[in-house]
Amino acid sequence: MSATDKTAPDHKALMVASIKGRAMVYKAMLDELRESLGEEQAIALMRGAIERRGREIGKQFQTFAPGDFAGLRDAFIAYIPDAALTVDPDVRKCDADGLEIKFRRCPLKTAWIDAGLPDPEVETLCAIAGCVDTGTFTEAGFAIDVETWKQGEEGCCRLVITRAP
Repeated sequence: MSATDKTAPDHKALMVASIKGRAMVYKAMLDELRESLGEEQAIALMRGAIERRGREIGKQFQTFAPGDFAGLRDAFIAYIPDAALTVDPDVRKCDADGLEIKFRRCPLKTAWIDAGLPDPEVETLCAIAGCVDTGTFTEAGFAIDVETWKQGEEGCCRLVITRAP
């Protein structure tokens, strides 16, 4: 297919749809675990599994520890599939003391909102999904503070990455 062929798939739309599909898998998994194990254990298991995935991702960023925050910023943003489209990162700080990134949007959060989930459920799912960042940056050798979306806030997650103690 040529670039001008109208039947060519819209790869960006397909990517966002795939991420939104993953969001709904998270929701289905959480519901299933809640029914089987209860609220606290369901959330703990989801958080642990997603943090574990983050630790796998974080290995590729270990070369930037303990303090190459510019290198970490560039590599991390390059790792995110079409970062400008999917999460629209706003690098608020990147210096010798650390890195701060605010995501202006998130296809996961959008999917949960579009599905009509109440804000408290979206907050819970965002907190669970944010565990990937905890795992990623901890495994990479940094300290991380992840602030996930709360009702009434603009955008989505805010990551503050500093040197590990």
